[in-house]
Order: sequence, then C-alpha cells, then structure tokens
Amino acid sequence: MKETVSSKMYYVLNEAISEVSAAPSEKREMILERLVAQGKAVKAPQQELSQGKILFQSYLILQFLRRYNHDKNYRRYVLDAG
Repeated sequence: MKETVSSKMYYVLNEAISEVSAAPSEKREMILERLVAQGKAVKAPQQELSQGKILFQSYLILQFLRRYNHDKNYRRYVLDAG
C-alpha cells in the first residue's frame, strides 16, 4: 500500500514570494513549479508511506528542512493539495 502526503512544501526566495501570493489559488502550483525550474524555489521531497522507504524518505526530508528552514533568504510556502 502506498499513500502520498496531501500537501506540498516549497521554500521560495523572498524576492519571488509576492508572485506566488498574488496568483489565483488554481495557478499557484504552476507558478511554484516554474520558480523551481528557474532556481528561485525548492520543493520538499514527497513523503510516500510505503514499506521500506519511510526511514530513507524521513532522512531526506530532515536534511531538506535543516538546509532551508532557517535560511533567511527563503520563505516556506505550503500548497494544500486536498
């Protein structure tokens, strides 16, 4: 059995966060993905709840959060997919 956590977390450079906030909600994911492609945002690893992968995925998420959570150049943005 495999499930995916329903929200997506991004860290967006402060200079680009206004572009995300000003966009209509149905276009935000597209804008966030474009910012990721441009190097102005990063997307957190997706957590899939499947046997044997939880520990490794948890490690990846922990490393990601250690890198971006306290970086003052980035702002966290959570996109609710549900």
